[in-house]
Amino acid sequence: MYTYGRMNSLLKKLEEHITPHQTQGDLIDFSEGERAVLKHMMYFPSTVLAATHDFAPNLVTEHLLMLAQVFNSLYGNEK
Repeated sequence: MYTYGRMNSLLKKLEEHITPHQTQGDLIDFSEGERAVLKHMMYFPSTVLAATHDFAPNLVTEHLLMLAQVFNSLYGNEK
């Protein structure tokens, strides 16, 4: 639950700075670690589609594990 709370704070920051019409190049107001987390989050829908298409649910698990690692690394480095 603690990680969930930290993730929500990052999403709120994203909502304050990014509009739906902006692109990855517009993430300049974010640290390198924040951009890495946001990129992993952006690719999650395509991972779910690939997992569905390929009958490979492990792709979702692997993606979420990588997202968690990148996210926890962000908070470990930016404390």
